[in-house]
Amino acid sequence: IDDVGLSDDIVEPQPGGSYIWSRGRLRPIPPGAALGLPDRLIPLLRSGLLSPAGVARAGFDIVLPATRTGDDPSIAELVRPRFGADVYHRMVEPLLGGVHAGDPAQLSAKSTVPEIYAIASRNRSVYLSMRKRRVKPTGKRQAPLVSLRGGMGRLTQALARDVDVR
Repeated sequence: IDDVGLSDDIVEPQPGGSYIWSRGRLRPIPPGAALGLPDRLIPLLRSGLLSPAGVARAGFDIVLPATRTGDDPSIAELVRPRFGADVYHRMVEPLLGGVHAGDPAQLSAKSTVPEIYAIASRNRSVYLSMRKRRVKPTGKRQAPLVSLRGGMGRLTQALARDVDVR
């Protein structure tokens, strides 16, 4: 986006937020949840997406030893051992399954969530690593998902123009 000159056109989701149907009603995705993984436990608990036991299990990532995975684990193989089944089924599955129109148990973590894969590969705790990256050095908060003013088709057009596709 920077290379094709669209940095100033990045837009973040509207303040109304996003929701997931969980435990019998729509519940807000907590602030800081990147691709379904939490970077704060209190907002996760307040969201009601998970039971208190599910939130406690998600917090175990802080104390668990590093997870060893193969060269190309599925999203499920990467997430469930770290955060537990509740985070996987109530947050990751609906978000990433919807975005990628597939079953995260079958989707390559390396291909579909390379940033999360890199964090999990290089750090013992995914949660603590995500907390560190929560605030940019500029002090400006980074939204986990962004778009472009006028739609993402502008990126394709700019790339085609940049490489002079005819």
